[in-house]
Amino acid sequence: MRLPPLRERLEDIADLAQHFFVLAAAEGLPLKRIEPDALEHLKRYRWPGNIRELENLTRRLAALYPQEAITAQLVDMELNVDAPEIVPSFLAAPNSADTRPAEPERRQTLASAMERHLSEIFHAMARACRRPDSITGSCERWNIR
Repeated sequence: MRLPPLRERLEDIADLAQHFFVLAAAEGLPLKRIEPDALEHLKRYRWPGNIRELENLTRRLAALYPQEAITAQLVDMELNVDAPEIVPSFLAAPNSADTRPAEPERRQTLASAMERHLSEIFHAMARACRRPDSITGSCERWNIR
């Protein structure tokens, strides 16, 4: 029995996407809905990763964007189609205290945002442990010098 790839079953995309949004909501992510124009963009995509790629896309959309309705612009951005970039506020560029050179052509990813966030936490903890009024027990417990 041959199961055709997702790109050959365009009529299933809406049901599958909704199913994946419901699964994500059951795991605590906000429930989303896809606007009709966004659905058309999903149908035009080639889906090289097949159904798993659609599932990953719906999870990203549910996790990263506060909007209840998923627009074509968000779909295009997540699928790396030429579209104006929308960056969720929590993934916005680091504050002006960050002295690293800007990389305008580099698209912000969840992994890079997490890396930046964790780095900021570790640096803040290290600075706090250097203060004379810090709780040295916490610094010793975390082996921070």
